[in-house]
Amino acid sequence: MVPFRRLLAVAGLAGLVLAGLVQAGPAAAAEWTLAADVVQRIEVDSNFKLDDTSEGVLYGSTSTIDLRLAARTKRTRWNLAAGTQLSAFGGAGDDTGLDGADPRVNGGVFHQGKRFTADATFRFSRTSVAFTQFGGEDFDTITDENATRTRFDLRGGATFNLDPLNRLSLSASGTLERFSNEDGSELEPNDSYGTTVSWEHDLTKRTSTDLSLELRRFTVDDAENFESLTLTTTGGLDTQLTPRLTFGFDAGFNVANIKRDPPGRDDTPVGFNGGLRLDGQLAADTQFSLEANHGFEPSSLGELQTRSTVGLSIEHSINSRARLSLSASYSRQVSADNSNDTDNSQLFVLSPSYTIDLTPDWQVRTGYTFRLRDEDAGLATSNSFFVSINRSFDLLR
Repeated sequence: MVPFRRLLAVAGLAGLVLAGLVQAGPAAAAEWTLAADVVQRIEVDSNFKLDDTSEGVLYGSTSTIDLRLAARTKRTRWNLAAGTQLSAFGGAGDDTGLDGADPRVNGGVFHQGKRFTADATFRFSRTSVAFTQFGGEDFDTITDENATRTRFDLRGGATFNLDPLNRLSLSASGTLERFSNEDGSELEPNDSYGTTVSWEHDLTKRTSTDLSLELRRFTVDDAENFESLTLTTTGGLDTQLTPRLTFGFDAGFNVANIKRDPPGRDDTPVGFNGGLRLDGQLAADTQFSLEANHGFEPSSLGELQTRSTVGLSIEHSINSRARLSLSASYSRQVSADNSNDTDNSQLFVLSPSYTIDLTPDWQVRTGYTFRLRDEDAGLATSNSFFVSINRSFDLLR
């Protein structure tokens, strides 16, 4: 915990410096806005926990209320949002402990200097979750468990314009994650924090290249005192191929130093990391986005995992008020150091939806989601349907 507190202290100092920069600038009257969002969602899921043998249908309702406060001057923007989600579920599949109120708070500041930009953000959330939303080492023994996840994220960074073609960025971030549940689970308290330095260079007006170096520490408060220190180097390219199509990719490698008790179980896995991005318009009223990523990522089960993901999203505007969306994703995760051959999981998700704006402030959305999880201990599928009503309005402008 001490290193994470040091990171918070550094981030707090950075925030004070940023505030000083803001206050040192010319005085300007801030423009304030206050808005609210209210969402009512009703859903039905045939196998919410993705158990290989479904216990029955789960149905329920969630009500979300958020307040958003924002202010801006010529060079600086602030925002603060707070809200809660009220959930009530029933049915034969309702033994996941999802009922209750889940609060969340997030905020940030952005400042535009003469030759630099700086920003800082934070997020706090408390969420009731079913254990199998995370995957696990032994599918059969964990499906009946549930947990409350409390998470705090903090990030700060700055980008300096070295000249018209080159930019240097520095950032630091940290995450604290805690779990509590009635049954006692394999979910482990964990901390992740690190720093990144990157350089970006414009090759042409439409193409830029970048290099980055990240050092991140991941610790778990468990019986093994799991700890990993990961060094990630990445190089990439982003380009606008046509007025309707942009393409980007990055590639590099990860090196991790893993320690765990008892002594003698250390490991140093080396892996490839990379990403691919393609965004564009299939037609004037149809947009798409394709993204693929591979690399090391911390797990809520207290392990460092190698994770591969592929995602596709398509949106078609029927008219000025209605649109159709389709999203599909595939992910695969395995233990980075092969310490547990059963710690792997594959998940496929397909979700079409329809959205219509009844008025500028009222919106209705309905959709269907199919999920398929392939664990070593079994195969599970789920079908869910939902409908939601959104209301947004300004309280102060």
